[in-house]
Amino acid sequence: MASGNSPVTRTPLSLLLSFILAVGALVLGPGAVTPASAAAGDLVCGNDYVYALRAAVASTTQNQDLIRVSAATGAWSVIGSFGSGTNALNALAVNADGTTAYAMGPAGGGSSTMYTFNDATGGPGASRVITGFSTSATTFHAGGVDPTTGLYWVGAVIGTTLYVYSINPASGNATARFTTATGYPTANADLAFDSAGDLYIAFSPSGSPGTLRKYDAGSLSGTPTGAVVAALDTAANGYPGMAFASDGFLYLSATDTLRRARPSTGSVEATINTGPSRAPTARTPRSLRVRR
Repeated sequence: MASGNSPVTRTPLSLLLSFILAVGALVLGPGAVTPASAAAGDLVCGNDYVYALRAAVASTTQNQDLIRVSAATGAWSVIGSFGSGTNALNALAVNADGTTAYAMGPAGGGSSTMYTFNDATGGPGASRVITGFSTSATTFHAGGVDPTTGLYWVGAVIGTTLYVYSINPASGNATARFTTATGYPTANADLAFDSAGDLYIAFSPSGSPGTLRKYDAGSLSGTPTGAVVAALDTAANGYPGMAFASDGFLYLSATDTLRRARPSTGSVEATINTGPSRAPTARTPRSLRVRR
């Protein structure tokens, strides 16, 4: 797919809120930034873009903004909106074709609303209430699309366990897939798929090293433990979000930066300033090769 317009360079902004557990969003404070006009083709492939939500800002009209961030430079632009209705979107994910982005609202009573962004129109798509979740879930911390099936996967940390579900975006049906222990009393968590359908989950407590685990595509049921791929460097507030960009590196959000890490070791090879940031996501193209 051809690249879209380059992101608009951001104006430095101030962080208003910090988080104890993961919030699947890029957090940018309010400020005089001029957003790009929403248009078709903004969910571009290539150029190492990652995507994020503009959450935890004072203006609730900005809470649903969809942000495109250059993983190389940290420059970002607003490319559209999920529409009004909630100020706590999370579990952001983009499908492999770059036609749709997904996000979840708060959960309660076993249900939550799934919101969509339609790249063809550059604006909100349909939203729908999804049921079938644990009644103890209040927030979905993790989100990603399996490029081999098109299913949207979400995860909620409840105590010391991550509950993982898949959602069929066409039908709205949710399926309980598996549970896995986080390994920490409290931890951030986010997930991403590679092009083979293998799942990676980053667990990270605040102020101490975390772990990156790989769950093979054939093991995504029951209570898998995953294989520890790497230890993750310590971050003061953990890593609320992760994404594989088209360069095959893993990008982790940490306070006001994106950290580019080699998936096989967890070693941070570059730090990119974005302004205050949280939880990127990215498309997983079907030809993505994870860096070793």
